[in-house]
Amino acid sequence: MKNLITKSQDPMASTAAIYARTNTADCRLNPIEDQIAACRQLAARHGLTVLDHQIFVDEAISGQSRDREALLALSHAAKEGCFQTLLVEDIARIAGNSHFLFNVMAELDHHGVRILATDGFDSTGGSSTALLKALMDVIKPSMYAHPMYPDLGVRTKRGMEAQKRRGYSVGERAYGYTTVPGDEPGCGAGRLRSQGSVVRVLEEQAVVVRRIFEEYASGRDATAIVGGLNEDGITAPGGVSRLWVASTVRGMLRNEKYTGRWVWNKTAKHMDPLTGMVRVVPQPESEWVVMEQEALRIVPQEIWNRVRKIEAERCRTGKEGGHRKWKPLTQACSRARRAGGKTPSRGDDA
Repeated sequence: MKNLITKSQDPMASTAAIYARTNTADCRLNPIEDQIAACRQLAARHGLTVLDHQIFVDEAISGQSRDREALLALSHAAKEGCFQTLLVEDIARIAGNSHFLFNVMAELDHHGVRILATDGFDSTGGSSTALLKALMDVIKPSMYAHPMYPDLGVRTKRGMEAQKRRGYSVGERAYGYTTVPGDEPGCGAGRLRSQGSVVRVLEEQAVVVRRIFEEYASGRDATAIVGGLNEDGITAPGGVSRLWVASTVRGMLRNEKYTGRWVWNKTAKHMDPLTGMVRVVPQPESEWVVMEQEALRIVPQEIWNRVRKIEAERCRTGKEGGHRKWKPLTQACSRARRAGGKTPSRGDDA
């Protein structure tokens, strides 16, 4: 493929078009608006101007199809010299097989159109380089399941972030809440369906959450609260066969979702390519997605603040509900062996 694009004084050289496409399976994972937003950012970095009438969209249609209205319109506009650069989120948006893709690229090159993609693809990067990169971009969906191929994770996370910013749930679960289908229609699997699920307060569990916070704020410790919940036969998180435990209650007491503040992307999972071990690492606060939704508040702010104060005091004094904090069992065993006494069990007061 020839490199026909050179710097020019022609004002058209700074005009770009955008092509975006979704198929029936990725309407939510990689929606049209996200593709357009990514291409606009790419245009800004390259000093290009995108006119609204030069945004071409094919929605819910396979990349294998050649009879696409927007793609045909784009081809006609390129032939007329309406733009000099085509921006795409991914080169595979243009076509779903290598033969068709190369035909489109050859046609655009013939009309002097440069292709730029948000993943770094540039059709002016040299004949063999451009073609090889395009080929890999088309065949790489079959490699998505491979743990060493990062694109799937990047795209999935980007889609989840977009869903979160729209107010939809992206899988976060918390006792006291449930999810219901959203009101906005979308597409998927060839049929209309909701764009996503939204979180709602589940009042029958919210009553239990308030009870836990109010009892703790009144001075009861987590162990005493658990005893009362189990005695009253209240179903614990996880199902009817499970009992409440103190660690569950302590986790709920620290969950700021109950104040209506939902934070997503506080941590990320990184896999060691040599061992396959996955570890959770904290994300910088600048990358958090914070949603403040008063409608999702279960615990009044006054009680939340009181619980924080009590918890801080108990951590400072090493007490939990008036009882001495457990000392590490290994330390107690070492002291007992040195003193010649019996080795204590977990039930003994160290």
